[in-house]
Amino acid sequence: MGMAEFDYTSVISAIGDGNLWLEEVENLVIGMQNTRYLALASLSFLLYDIVSTIGLESKYVWSAPWNFGRVAFHFNRFLAPIIQIVQIVSLFRFHPSPRFCVITSGIYAWGTCIIVVGVMSVLVARVWLLYFRKLWVLVVLLILGVLVSLPPILVILVAFKQDVHANQNPAPDIIPGCLFSGFSKWSWIPYLGSTLYETVLFTLTIYKVYTVEYELPIINRLYRDGTYYFVIVLAANIFTMAGSKSPLISGCATGSGFLGSIMSAMCSRMLLSTKSTKPPLYLYYSN
Repeated sequence: MGMAEFDYTSVISAIGDGNLWLEEVENLVIGMQNTRYLALASLSFLLYDIVSTIGLESKYVWSAPWNFGRVAFHFNRFLAPIIQIVQIVSLFRFHPSPRFCVITSGIYAWGTCIIVVGVMSVLVARVWLLYFRKLWVLVVLLILGVLVSLPPILVILVAFKQDVHANQNPAPDIIPGCLFSGFSKWSWIPYLGSTLYETVLFTLTIYKVYTVEYELPIINRLYRDGTYYFVIVLAANIFTMAGSKSPLISGCATGSGFLGSIMSAMCSRMLLSTKSTKPPLYLYYSN
């Protein structure tokens, strides 16, 4: 009787473990599928943005002198799609090697950081223009950016080294892509830093617009475009930070390239909009 009870309990336990494993695999399949879908949608959005604004680009960018505005535009325009394509390749590849996963994840992570830094440099330049290119304003903005961004970067470098590691794929013939664990615990931190800095820059923009003694077309344009950027990117940041804590959409929120694509497209449109305002932007950026 005792042995029979033992066997029965073991069978029930094995069935329970099997059901739990199947449930985890199913959730993983759904999560990775959502990540691939959003990654493809993000790339499509970037390509659509490029195609739909190519006329404005040829009119206001191609004939402009090489200065900060033009370099920032081209850098932002092409880096995001390249990073997105690399990430999509990694998401759709079956049986990826550990080396492949490390390389592609590194390209995606650091590439996204570079995109954010590039966009932030444009935002800083816009605020600097609003404050009439005063040197002390630029110095304060740069120092503030370092103070806001450096702590999250240090936390991520230490935490990722300790907690983030590659996982073995439980169903490599069914689930493509690279699997990592430990991201959800720390991945929201760098997004919080960039969100705080964007909020500070937007607040400075609002303050200048409502306290300036005279009205200029470029000030109104900087304020309008800055508002559009802040609202849309803030929503994308909230989705990314909140989604990183949900098991079903954590990969989708942080590994699809969604936020980088949104920031890149909005930055390109801000630059094009400002360049189309008279006087053109390069007169402000050039020395």
